[in-house]
Amino acid sequence: MTRMVVSWCVVASLLCHAAWGEDDPVKVAAKPKPVAAAANKTGKNTPPAPPVPSPAQVKTKTTVPKNSAAAKSSNATATPTPPKPIATTSPKPATTTKSGPAPKSNPATASTAGPATGKTYLLRYKFTKGETLRWDVEHQATVRMTVSGTTQTADTFSKSVKLWKVSQVDKQGRATFIHSVESVQMRQKLTGRQEITYDSTTDKEAPVGFQDVAKSVGQPLSSITLDATGKILNRDDLDAAKAAGSKNVTIPLPEEPVAIGFQWTMPDDIVVSDRGGQPKKIERRQQFALEDVKNGFATIKVETQVLTPVSDPSIEAQLVQGETNGTLRFDLQAGRMSLQELSLDKHVVGVQGDTSAMHYTTRFTERLAPTSTATAAKPVAGPQLPTKK
Repeated sequence: MTRMVVSWCVVASLLCHAAWGEDDPVKVAAKPKPVAAAANKTGKNTPPAPPVPSPAQVKTKTTVPKNSAAAKSSNATATPTPPKPIATTSPKPATTTKSGPAPKSNPATASTAGPATGKTYLLRYKFTKGETLRWDVEHQATVRMTVSGTTQTADTFSKSVKLWKVSQVDKQGRATFIHSVESVQMRQKLTGRQEITYDSTTDKEAPVGFQDVAKSVGQPLSSITLDATGKILNRDDLDAAKAAGSKNVTIPLPEEPVAIGFQWTMPDDIVVSDRGGQPKKIERRQQFALEDVKNGFATIKVETQVLTPVSDPSIEAQLVQGETNGTLRFDLQAGRMSLQELSLDKHVVGVQGDTSAMHYTTRFTERLAPTSTATAAKPVAGPQLPTKK
């Protein structure tokens, strides 16, 4: 998706927003250093606030509506300092809930739900040797932290160009490409501080916190080989420090032709820290559903589902870092993701005590650029299965 490569604005990068990722190019390129928390009225440093709310699937008494009184308490100061990035675990091998084990080549778990009947569609990635693909990526995020009536806000925005250069495609449709970030524009504004900006196309030097990103722009980050269903067959991170955290570069596709209403999932466990700083594994998954097919484009709905029961607000706040909810548009003929539109609007109460609340909003868009080029060769899609009617 690419996950969804971020997906991944500065705070977006700091918060490790991601989808399978739908990886945010800025996040993949590098993560700016967090801004130190401001001192509170007692003279002590306020602990950094974790990302934000828990997914909709995690029902706890700490999650409150947007305009609730609990989210508007009054008297101390907390700075919405971006938290430490969440560690992600390796994807689990896939199995199918449909009938018997799923093919080993498919990273997704398949399941039918709802009216998945009628005409079926074979979703496959298609690449051409020598082609160059670009996606325009925008990521905007706001973290608003309130403690006893005092509120501070961190606003961030990034605009980048994700670049894939395809070097090889075999007869099975397995493609090898170099992933990089062609350009990036970023800005960050914290309450009471001057706005920080950086534009790789015009600025010769990057401000403090953005240097690593600046050094990564235009440099190869990873060499990746994908099969036609989106499974990563091989990956060489050419700069592991910059590519860290981006385990997936696009969403997995079903192994067989599927009808509208069909659902499939991808394991996406993460490790967070509890209040004592101890690691805690949280089981979750990304669920995809084929919503519609019109004019050669498939609309796919994606949402994050948390499977581990969660009642600690500090953990709930961290879970937002990897939550993905929105829609994707897949070009059936071209065999590539043409659009991703993801957004979140979450609240968590009790992150830093009973009178604290965090509000996190984000919007992520990734659009295939019209300047993407290819050779005259016909795209290779791998073995084709008959389409049922």
